[in-house]
Amino acid sequence: LNPSFVSVTYGAGGSTRERTHRTVRRIIEETGLKPAAHLTCVDASREEVDAVIRDYWAAGVRHVVALRGDPPGGVGGVYVPREDGYKNATE
Repeated sequence: LNPSFVSVTYGAGGSTRERTHRTVRRIIEETGLKPAAHLTCVDASREEVDAVIRDYWAAGVRHVVALRGDPPGGVGGVYVPREDGYKNATE
């Protein structure tokens, strides 16, 4: 099909965050595909989110899908941002 990119998502509430990051790095290293890596701020500090962005950049990722993400309790739950975190994807 020759896609222009592949979108790599997180599990609900950021539950697969680390696996997502490993998958994105493998796509860069082992294929010719361009990953559009999902990045959420759920249950993460600004420092943690910024570190992920720096790691993605160093790995060659140039496309990020920035999302707030689902509340840790799941869809329909109340989202409460961390004091040291981003409130939403726009930030």
